Amino acid sequence: NWWHWVERKVAFQLQPLFITKEATQAKLQFEYGTRGKQTLTVHILTRNGSSRQFLLPSQGDMPTPFEKVIDLPPSELMELSIETDGQARRLGEQDARMAAWIIRNVVITPVSP
Repeated sequence: NWWHWVERKVAFQLQPLFITKEATQAKLQFEYGTRGKQTLTVHILTRNGSSRQFLLPSQGDMPTPFEKVIDLPPSELMELSIETDGQARRLGEQDARMAAWIIRNVVITPVSP
């Protein structure tokens, strides 16, 4: 059960592991929750410089599961970044950390169609 509070943007640098050639797609899964109404922008950068982007509108629900099959081989994924358009605020009176949203349990799985 891994989690991270995020003030604005989080980026994961991805390292390819041994993946069979049959895996021509990748399944991206994680949970997220925003502190109030926000839109998260998910950006995937590939090793050849191309990118994919999609939006996750949120009303402040916690936690919200996300799952998407991406039509790219997992070995081609170089970076996953997620950024909010929301404002960070203190987590609590006794906690000075600033956060707009939380991300949990990021998993990328090879998929063979």
